[in-house]
Amino acid sequence: MKKYTLGALVVLVAILALGGWLWYGKHKEKQAQVKQEVPQTAINTSSWKTYQNTDYGFSVKYPGEWKEMPLANDIKGMGFTEGNGHIFTVAYYGGFNDGGWVDSSGNHISSLEEYVKSTNLDSVKEIDFHGLKAFTGIEKNKIINYVGRVIFVENKGYLYELSFPKTTELNDVQNEIVSSFKFI
Repeated sequence: MKKYTLGALVVLVAILALGGWLWYGKHKEKQAQVKQEVPQTAINTSSWKTYQNTDYGFSVKYPGEWKEMPLANDIKGMGFTEGNGHIFTVAYYGGFNDGGWVDSSGNHISSLEEYVKSTNLDSVKEIDFHGLKAFTGIEKNKIINYVGRVIFVENKGYLYELSFPKTTELNDVQNEIVSSFKFI
């Protein structure tokens, strides 16, 4: 009987040791994954400039080496560039309440939701934009070979479009630009 008890005790200790070793290995692996998900560095914005437009009611910060570049075709707003085309734009459009918005079928558009539905955006989702309802999606235009991430937000009945050409997901700098956007 003592032999049996001693053998069972050895087997039990071996099972507990193996279980502890396996648990420790998985726990250590989870800790490594959590550490990898933490951002490595914050964006240094100390050299960034601020663009402010009191006529259209917004301000936004952007990297200091970028240049301001007016938008084409009488579009109200501002583009920002490193010299080879826009890399970020803010466009301002008239209000939904002044009767100026119609879709491609000639129907009056009276809300941000209706406007977004009338576009050809892919992967549309509703987001919170500084406390306001907004929509983001991917804009595609095969004719001019354009793809870009856009954010549409309405403030005081007016539509604002933030566009990031040539990207479908915002990087850290672009996210910092979005977080710096303010209605004034």
